[in-house]
Amino acid sequence: MRSFLASHQLEDYFVDIAGGGTLFGKGRLLRRLMQRQGWQPSQAVYVGDEVRDIEAARFAGMRVAAVTWGFNHQDLLAAAQPDWLIDEPMALLAIANTIVQN
Repeated sequence: MRSFLASHQLEDYFVDIAGGGTLFGKGRLLRRLMQRQGWQPSQAVYVGDEVRDIEAARFAGMRVAAVTWGFNHQDLLAAAQPDWLIDEPMALLAIANTIVQN
C-alpha cells in the first residue's frame, strides 16, 4: 500500500495505514486513532475497498471513500453508500485537498 501511495504522490496525505480487523474492531480502532490524533470525525476520511470498511467508518462517525480497485466490486460498494466512490487514485487527492482546506 505504501508503495502504491508513493507512486501516485499520495503518501503525505495519510497518517496511518492498517489492515485486517473485524467490523466492529475496525470501528473501534478508527475511534481510537482519531482520539490519539485529537481529531473530530469531520476532520478525517477513511479509505477502504470493502463494504465492511464503509460500515466501520460509519460506526466511528467518519466519512468514507470507497475505492473500486480493491476487494469488493463497485456495485457492492455503491450499494453501501460511501460518501465517495473512487475509480481513480488521483481522486483521493481532490478529497484530501478539500479536507485540508476546511
